[in-house]
Amino acid sequence: MKGKPPPSASKPVGDVDPAAGKPGFASSHAVIDHEGEPCDVKLSYLDLSKNMDKYYVLQALEDMTTGETLCYGRWGKTGRCGSAMVWEAPTADDAVAWFRKKFRAKTGVAWEDRASHPQPKPNKYSHLIGVPGGPGPAAASQAAGGASSSASSNNFAAGATARMETQIPPGTGFWKYWVDDGVDGKATGWYPYDLEAAGKVEDLFAEWIHNPQLKLDSRVVASGQFEYRVELKAMTQQNVVHSNRKVRKIRRVVNKDLLASQAVVSVAPQAGAAPLQGLPGAALAAAVVDDCDAMLNQANITANANKFYVVQLLRDTTEPSTYYVFTRWGRVGDQAKKGTQRLFGPFNRADAETLFKGRFLEKTGIPWAARANATPKAGLYELVEIDLTAKPKAGPAASTTVPAVAIQYPPSQLAAPTQELIELIFDMDMFKEAMADLSFDVEQCPLGNLTQGQVARGQAILDQLQDAIKQQADVDELVALSSKFYQIIPHSFPRNKRPTVIANQAMVNAKVDLCNVLSDVEVAQGMLDESAQNETALAPLNPLDERYQTLRADLRLLDEAGEEYCLVKQYAQATGGLELLQVWAVERSGEDSRFAAHAALDNRRLLWHGTNIAVVAAVLRKGLRIMPHSGGRVGKGIYLASENSKSAGYVTSARRNGNYVCAMFLAEAALGKEYSLLRDDSSLRAPPSGFDSVVARGRTEPDPAKDAVLALDGRSVIVPQGKPIPMPAYGSSSFSQSEYLLYQESQQRIRYIATFKFSSRGSWH
Repeated sequence: MKGKPPPSASKPVGDVDPAAGKPGFASSHAVIDHEGEPCDVKLSYLDLSKNMDKYYVLQALEDMTTGETLCYGRWGKTGRCGSAMVWEAPTADDAVAWFRKKFRAKTGVAWEDRASHPQPKPNKYSHLIGVPGGPGPAAASQAAGGASSSASSNNFAAGATARMETQIPPGTGFWKYWVDDGVDGKATGWYPYDLEAAGKVEDLFAEWIHNPQLKLDSRVVASGQFEYRVELKAMTQQNVVHSNRKVRKIRRVVNKDLLASQAVVSVAPQAGAAPLQGLPGAALAAAVVDDCDAMLNQANITANANKFYVVQLLRDTTEPSTYYVFTRWGRVGDQAKKGTQRLFGPFNRADAETLFKGRFLEKTGIPWAARANATPKAGLYELVEIDLTAKPKAGPAASTTVPAVAIQYPPSQLAAPTQELIELIFDMDMFKEAMADLSFDVEQCPLGNLTQGQVARGQAILDQLQDAIKQQADVDELVALSSKFYQIIPHSFPRNKRPTVIANQAMVNAKVDLCNVLSDVEVAQGMLDESAQNETALAPLNPLDERYQTLRADLRLLDEAGEEYCLVKQYAQATGGLELLQVWAVERSGEDSRFAAHAALDNRRLLWHGTNIAVVAAVLRKGLRIMPHSGGRVGKGIYLASENSKSAGYVTSARRNGNYVCAMFLAEAALGKEYSLLRDDSSLRAPPSGFDSVVARGRTEPDPAKDAVLALDGRSVIVPQGKPIPMPAYGSSSFSQSEYLLYQESQQRIRYIATFKFSSRGSWH
């Protein structure tokens, strides 16, 4: 397409359409102002099912020299200058009458009634607010002097750009597109739009922002022989005419300084994304070379050793042929001390690699090339698997050559309480506090960096510990296995305190919980990175809305006067001691069809499930799961409770707006035929033959005489409403409160999530 500077994306109301007439026409004419309102509109017609996107500009004009009055119209496909006609009107009143008549014909709405009809009528144009008239490419052509450039068939934005970027008016958004397929020989990275294309998309962006009632986030733009589907929420463009229908990411930049200094932002290779481990702030502009980044850990309870060692091979980004080796060491959990890091170099690459590999061999006893399948050596450091693709965390070492850019976000579309919930369950400080409570060192292994494989190795050691405890192994074996676990999963212990020996089943269970939480936090961190991709791309979607979308679940805030809310509130008050804050109905993607496999099962109850606040986002995304190494008094399954206070014992909270807040789930359980249990049986992996679920009968149970019934998807679901009362039949049970066990994940469905006020961060008591 032609390479022209973009026209203004927001022509003031009352300005003559720049595409009207010959050069000088716009400056010699004026829009007629009738009764304080300029006769100037832009209309839009959108039918995505037909890839139809067109506009109509209407204006009543007056020649400021001769007094001649004119009727002006321009129409066409969005992205094209289109066709235009000018009619001479006998008088200004005639021009105004024509303008109003034409507006009504196109929209089906009288001009004076337009404010009360924000939605378009069927098969009619809609009235765009805030972008009247809409500038056209004719004026842009004059400004550009006819300059042109070629464009790829896969991208209407691709053209000559870097030399023209400074022509963009201050405050106007500039647009870039992502290349990762080598088109036209381009390297992977962000490339500026052709300036005419940038103007077109900026117009669409302004129309969307100013007209939220019209849902203009999906548009079709004509360019040359092609048409492009532009998704302003998802920030993508797709050629809907070309046979390959390539989809590309796009982004909007509003920092003019960045535009002038950075024509193309290339992405470093995978290992270049590895965060520099504690490098002094301004000491060196460097990137990690390939995968030469080792986090080593060593734990020995007997010697009170709990230490780490980091070694990295670095390339100077200002002098690409210069390399360094960086090392850092200390006790896990300690603050960095003077003299515990060192930078070696400069070297050529060969010498730097030799030093890096030599340090790794010295500390681990394993050659660098053999690390993947090597068995860790006793008494030496062990390599901790970290995800080098994880997003680098902010800090003095996370240097970058790309200037910060301003991002314009629209207001969140979520209700205020839902915004607060999303903030809570994705809060980075919350994640760190939750991990610190479990003695996991978030400074040494930043959240999201510990791989699932590393966590699985830790879980395997816990399995060995569990077997050793059952076999009453001697203390030396427990010490050795505990040391091994801490070496794999870094823990923080004070220097004057030896790492704790994991010596009983309760301690094993606590560490299993830690590993399960780590797995779920990794899921949540992945969701944050997923939403940050659009954030990095400067997508205009509000970050809270972006994070909400990564849940892949619909959360409907319940009306406090509605039946559902009242039932949940009474259930919580009768069986627990926490103050209810908010309740949302939950619709997880795909969970309804999975749950439908148990449609034949009756005896359905709404039951509580409490969990660590750090895993709430992962549960909303993945559902309630039977974790690989989970277990409990009634075996390996999903644990639910009929008393809120029982589930409250498993939750942790986070500080929010001056209060400690926790979250609990209510799941619809298809219990079917229940098998009653009065004593522990940790070996269970399924209900006994002929039964569908297991209930560890508690000595108390909510008064069944006060149970309510809630209709959910046409099925009757029991919702306890009474206070717990003694159950004489189960007076000898070893369970004080009932626990309901399901051994198939699909046998339950999350129906609600509720937030409560907690008395402290760690306990509800």
